[in-house]
Amino acid sequence: MPRVRLAHFLLLLVAIAVGCGRSEPPTVPLPLGSVLPPLSAQGWINGPPPEASDLRERAVVIVAWAYWCAPCLQEMPQLVNIQQELSELPVQFIALTAVEEDGLEETRLQLVRHQVTWPNGYGAASSLKQLGISAIPALMVFDRQGRLTWQGEYAQDLAEAIQAAMAE
Repeated sequence: MPRVRLAHFLLLLVAIAVGCGRSEPPTVPLPLGSVLPPLSAQGWINGPPPEASDLRERAVVIVAWAYWCAPCLQEMPQLVNIQQELSELPVQFIALTAVEEDGLEETRLQLVRHQVTWPNGYGAASSLKQLGISAIPALMVFDRQGRLTWQGEYAQDLAEAIQAAMAE
């Protein structure tokens, strides 16, 4: 029995070391230049779902995350700082998580803890799949015409990517 526990512990350490990983077989990544698909989710926290008309002429930042993903939570303070620094620009942050209603309380708790104020769609597995996201954390930037201009896992280059998307 102790060997089984040790094996589970080691698998957990490996999963943490490589990020939060995949919950399904990988989807095909969305190529640069692709158009932002309509977003859907079971429900939304921090306001109603963003309408297509709300996103016109705005750069859109997609933040794919989950409350149980340590690398996702480590990125949140930097994402909040970037959003606050760019709050005067026409930029809309939208968070999406595949977590469903059974994880809603913990999802809300992490959003409050990290002072995330932008819309967060939960139960958004179909939107994540449409976006080609199969591992988290994941970030995407769409320009003001709704075309994908940048994607990555971490926020270190995000502000620059948003500025570039605003210029297009």
